[in-house]
Amino acid sequence: MSVSNFHRGLPVHAVRIVLLAACLAFTSTVSSQGRGKTTLVLKGGSYVTGRIIADSAGKVLMKVTSPAIISVSKDDIAVIETGRRSVISKNPQKGYFIHLTSGVLAGQIEDSGVKSISVNLINGYRFENGISLGFGTGLENLECAVMPVYAEMRYNPLNARVSPYVWVKGGYGIPLVSREEDEDYLYGYYPVYDGGIMLNAGAALALYSWRSNAVTIGAGYRFQRLVKRYNYWYGPDSHREYVMNFNRIEVQFGFIFR
Repeated sequence: MSVSNFHRGLPVHAVRIVLLAACLAFTSTVSSQGRGKTTLVLKGGSYVTGRIIADSAGKVLMKVTSPAIISVSKDDIAVIETGRRSVISKNPQKGYFIHLTSGVLAGQIEDSGVKSISVNLINGYRFENGISLGFGTGLENLECAVMPVYAEMRYNPLNARVSPYVWVKGGYGIPLVSREEDEDYLYGYYPVYDGGIMLNAGAALALYSWRSNAVTIGAGYRFQRLVKRYNYWYGPDSHREYVMNFNRIEVQFGFIFR
């Protein structure tokens, strides 16, 4: 039987099945080729699309359309996008940053709960190993208005767009209140606030954008010591002191700018 006769002898539905299978195979091949494409988003905002053919310690060799092969330093790459996935290859968060946070300090005084507002600004630098060091200050309302001045260390264990981190802060709280605001002429004294140590530790989640800015959400524990001293007018060395230790749960929301 000849080939043409064999073809004419096939049922119509069998021919359709064969053609459908061939179309599916061709579509799968094209789709698999498309999924092999990778996009390199460079730090300046430009991008290159092609297929990575070599990935060494410091460079990426990519075959782009034309065809051509280019060599890109990993220091210039911000993001590598493969299909619908986006993976940060070289730590784009490395370098100087500003972290602005606003939060609530919640705790107990005697039998009642109290809440106060906290606003802080941190200037820091993040290294490639995920450790960041910074210096910060802010404004908080405890017994009185307090300006904390502190050093901070944080650690990001992951190099990803959704990056958890932990932090530790230590410093000093400076009261921002003058004695005239709370004088008591009836009992003959005026109060003076002295500052004290400040300690803070917590954990947060940073949600990075492709420009390496981020939104942060975190919670932690805050300790602040203040001393309230009552100085009496009738004696040069006559005074009473109250040491106040504030233990607070901190919930904060912030932004990281670069």
